[in-house]
Amino acid sequence: MGGSLAHIETLEKHFNKFCTFIKENQKLIHINLSSVNLPEKYMIELICNLKRSQSLHCVHLCGNQFTEACIDMLNLKLKPTFINNMIMK
Repeated sequence: MGGSLAHIETLEKHFNKFCTFIKENQKLIHINLSSVNLPEKYMIELICNLKRSQSLHCVHLCGNQFTEACIDMLNLKLKPTFINNMIMK
């Protein structure tokens, strides 16, 4: 995902706020992140922050392009009981 420096800085600023919201929100139980298509760097950081959420029970990540590194991190950090890797049509 290419982009101008200003676009990347804006993405990082909002992404950092979003990650803080996820890990500090005591009432967050369910989150739908379908088709957000973040670059691998952000997707791995997002997965790590999802792990830090104490109340989160369900995460939807379908429609995203996961690299092997992201899938490995997902399995390591979140230890999901169900992963559906079907591609949306």
